[in-house]
Amino acid sequence: MLSVVGMVYNGLHTLTHGQLQDEFMYAEVTLVAEPENPYDSEAVAVFISGHKVGHIPRRETHHVHNGNLCALKWGVASVGRNAYQSIYMTLQPWADAVRRRMGTFERGDVLELVYGAGSTPGVARLVSYVRAGDKTFYALTEQGGLRQFRYEKVTALVNVSGAFHEQ
Repeated sequence: MLSVVGMVYNGLHTLTHGQLQDEFMYAEVTLVAEPENPYDSEAVAVFISGHKVGHIPRRETHHVHNGNLCALKWGVASVGRNAYQSIYMTLQPWADAVRRRMGTFERGDVLELVYGAGSTPGVARLVSYVRAGDKTFYALTEQGGLRQFRYEKVTALVNVSGAFHEQ
């Protein structure tokens, strides 16, 4: 997992804890190296939905650069405020974020899942979820068929029946 710093300087300090959860929990994240950054040539910026929300702390950037982690898809693992009301955010690889979110699926939920890549991604409405393994899962679709999905191929998740239930 990676942490994110500098979020106060990007206008996020005005959001409540609930708004932070609604806005960012499990969001897809892009890491971008900033070699031209005037304060740190090793800086790595964090973008969500095209908006810069902060940076990876200097003490963690060597992991990002050495492992070429900017090339990976990332997701938000946790977000909120600490005891000092500072915003915190931690990141995890995207497939892990999807796996964790799918684990919050409860009876009665209907989940809209977007998967695949390209100009015509697939959409499935899931009514039941069965974890199958570290890389794939099975889900019963609204149409009645049991389908297998790869966590890494999921590009968006929306619970159309209500809020996700945190574990």
